[in-house]
Amino acid sequence: MKEKLTVEKAKEFTKKLLMESGSKDGEFWYNHMKAVSETCLVLAAREENVDLESLEIAGWVHDLGYLVSEESHAKYSLETVEKEFEINEIIRDCIINHGNSGDPKTKEGKIIKFADKLAFLNKDFLGAILKANPGKIDKEYIDYTEMALKRIPKILGEL
Repeated sequence: MKEKLTVEKAKEFTKKLLMESGSKDGEFWYNHMKAVSETCLVLAAREENVDLESLEIAGWVHDLGYLVSEESHAKYSLETVEKEFEINEIIRDCIINHGNSGDPKTKEGKIIKFADKLAFLNKDFLGAILKANPGKIDKEYIDYTEMALKRIPKILGEL
C-alpha cells in the first residue's frame, strides 16, 4: 500500500527528484513550485471550504512532469506522484488541470491554475530566472509573463 502524500513529503519528494535529475533548471523549478504553493495559500485565504493541505501539496508537485516532457507535463506530474504516493481527487484535479488547457473541477483546482500564473511574481522565482540567465531574460520568459498577465482578469472571473 502506498503512503499518503503530506506537505512535508511533497517538499522532500520534489527536492529529491529535482536534485537527482541533474537538470540545470532544478533551482528554477523548485522555486516555482514553492512559489505556487505559497500563492495558493494566499489566494485560498479569502475562500471558504478549501482543502488547504491538498492545495499546498499540489503546488509542490504540479510541475514535476517537466522532468519528462514539457508538452504533457501535467500527465507526467500526476503519474510520477501516483507511482509513489496515495493522493486524493482534489490533488489529482489540481495537477492534471493546472495548465492553460485544463478545466479544473474543484475550487482548489481553479486556485492552483491562477496561482501557477501569478507565482512568477515571487522574488525567489524571479531570482532563479535571473540566476539562470545572467545578463538577460530569455524571450520565452517575457512571452510567458505577457500571456499570464493578459489572462488574469479571465481567471479572476473563474474563481
